[in-house]
Amino acid sequence: VSAAEIELIASNAESAAVTLAGTHSVSVWEGVTYRAVFTVVAGANVTVGGFGGTICGEETHTFTNSGNLTINGGVTVDNITNQKAAVVNYAGGEFTLGGGSLTRSLAAGTYKPNSPNGNSYYALVNNGKANLNSGSISMKDGYSSLIQNVGTAAKEAEMTISGGTYSGGINTVKNDDWGVMTIENGSFENYAQHCVLNAHKLTINGGTFTGEETATFAICTGKWYY
Repeated sequence: VSAAEIELIASNAESAAVTLAGTHSVSVWEGVTYRAVFTVVAGANVTVGGFGGTICGEETHTFTNSGNLTINGGVTVDNITNQKAAVVNYAGGEFTLGGGSLTRSLAAGTYKPNSPNGNSYYALVNNGKANLNSGSISMKDGYSSLIQNVGTAAKEAEMTISGGTYSGGINTVKNDDWGVMTIENGSFENYAQHCVLNAHKLTINGGTFTGEETATFAICTGKWYY
């Protein structure tokens, strides 16, 4: 795609695959459900927003980012396929949530009994650098965590949450192996297990963490074996 500004103005029946290099803005008109998966290559700068529309991925992750990807208000990024996320941010990439919503609308995993029920996965996976400033990430899934921040011994994954609302998953936020996470603010809700599950480096300076009797702990830190 060579056009700098991409407006998605009509729903489509068959999924498209789009690779973005360079600098682009992508916007979705109100009432439009655009079925597509987007690959943002290294060095690209892509901003996604809109007027109330949806980008829905099938078969693979909706957005995979190796460059610089920002999702702003007015758009819902969805994925409806088992083991696929709304956004995967690879090592070397930077992802910013500045509004809008990430979800997995057909997620079906359950906590008790523990089962993916044919459709379960994270809504957001970060292996690089992620800044969650506003907007929302949510899904009705009690088998997979909502957000995973996971790096490697060679390169830690970095995530800063400074605002926004986050709900669902067996754990709402999972700071996994080699993850470095700072929570400055935001609202976190979990009704299965933990609002935050931490295995590496976690700093919490603010935020609201809400659950009920069925949840084990609001915040659980330490190595786990489940």
